[in-house]
Amino acid sequence: MAKGIIVVDMPENCKDCDFEEYRENDDWGAGSYCSRTGNPCTLFAKPDWCPIQEMPRRKPAVAIDGVSVCEFIDNQPTVGEWISAKILPERTMRVQALIRHHKWIADYDSDWVPEEEKTVHPEWMEICEAIYKNGEFTFRSMEDDVFAETAYISPEENIAKPVNEVMMYRLFGCAEDNWIPVEYPPKTDTYVLLSFSNFSMPLIGRYEADREGGAFYLGDCDGDDTCIGNDLYVNAWMPLPQSYHPKED
Repeated sequence: MAKGIIVVDMPENCKDCDFEEYRENDDWGAGSYCSRTGNPCTLFAKPDWCPIQEMPRRKPAVAIDGVSVCEFIDNQPTVGEWISAKILPERTMRVQALIRHHKWIADYDSDWVPEEEKTVHPEWMEICEAIYKNGEFTFRSMEDDVFAETAYISPEENIAKPVNEVMMYRLFGCAEDNWIPVEYPPKTDTYVLLSFSNFSMPLIGRYEADREGGAFYLGDCDGDDTCIGNDLYVNAWMPLPQSYHPKED
């Protein structure tokens, strides 16, 4: 049999509850009782046995630089409703997925590579095209031309190797304005389209991360020639479209 719930305002005590009623009782006499449980009501506090429980609030699965995944999703333009990756599609389908690339450190378990020479790959996120099939999400990252990587649902943390996690997905659609906030930087040294808070035209650039953080650069600029160094303040970015390839007859 299908199950259901009744949503009511959370009362502070029995007196304010819709289920409180005055009636006779063979054991305790006339008085206020809970119509759901039959227990005597309390007038000044919500009893521990109260069947009304607070609904769980949506919790952010992860936060990066103080911005939660929920905030990131809420700021995205609407193409379709976001669905938790824990609710799997019923069939093979093409979707748009939010992929979290976990932080990892190359040569983490190595004893012969000095700590200062181990390469740190910072955590980052992207929204990209993916295919769900047979319980797996296979996605195409911004730097790949083929579907070659697998994203997992709630994978175990492993700082010694790259781990891709699918957080949410939605039915694939055309997102012409799918800008991603700078709190979720792109993969380092990958060319993307940059938006600026003080310049009206988007420009092609890239992001380079290091142990102390990272910076955005225009085109092939490097060193101290950052966007900020040129008074350009990046506020969002998006992946570049794929190159045009005419169809062959």
